[in-house]
Amino acid sequence: MVIAFGIGSYKIKSFKSEELGLNENGSKSFTVQFRQNYFYLFFIPIFGVGKEWVMIENEKKYELPLQYKRVLKEKKPSINRPWYNYLIMFIGPLVILLGGFGIYATDTLAQKYINYKSQKAKIEKTYERLNNPKKGDYYLFCGNNCYTLKIDSLINDSILFSAPVINKSNTSYVNYDEDYIDDNINHTTKKVWIEKSLIKKAYGAENSFSQKFKGVTIKQLNFIISGNCKMTRIQRRLYNSTNGYDDLD
Repeated sequence: MVIAFGIGSYKIKSFKSEELGLNENGSKSFTVQFRQNYFYLFFIPIFGVGKEWVMIENEKKYELPLQYKRVLKEKKPSINRPWYNYLIMFIGPLVILLGGFGIYATDTLAQKYINYKSQKAKIEKTYERLNNPKKGDYYLFCGNNCYTLKIDSLINDSILFSAPVINKSNTSYVNYDEDYIDDNINHTTKKVWIEKSLIKKAYGAENSFSQKFKGVTIKQLNFIISGNCKMTRIQRRLYNSTNGYDDLD
């Protein structure tokens, strides 16, 4: 992208040379202008960069000779600046403010859209796995605590899950931040049947983007999760032709 910037100027007031006492020995009259210089970006004045006196001849600007500058410095002619001359003091900050807000708003909207697309893709993948469960899938259920359950078997609309027990009393269960998903660990498990339709409700199609969704009651999980719970994630082992089943996705 080409960025257009530079220095421009506009006329504040014009004088005839005789008005300012610049004619010497009846010399030819000429035009003198008092001009405002400004820095522009994309041809929009951003801020002033000083004022100057110039001579105008044949519609061209020329630097005013030094002796004329001295005369003007002594006489200090009265100049009423037009109202728009003061706008230049506000245009720059306003453009910077609006530009910064525009960049921030654009970046925020873009990030929200990226997050939305990412969340939408995640939800679509989860629903695809909900509709087509496979033995060995890992489901994360969360309520007062989170626990990972593994699919052991499928019969019609019902899924048999195993919940891992980590002590011999069969009262303590592995939660999601432990290594239950490590197939090298031989856990004792408790088996529970849960209807697929109930799991879908626990994921919540209409509530997938809502932070207010609190889940549903799944009585079969009362031994680990009291009250409502949500199914928040399904992981599946991906097949690697070199290493066999490898990482979870």
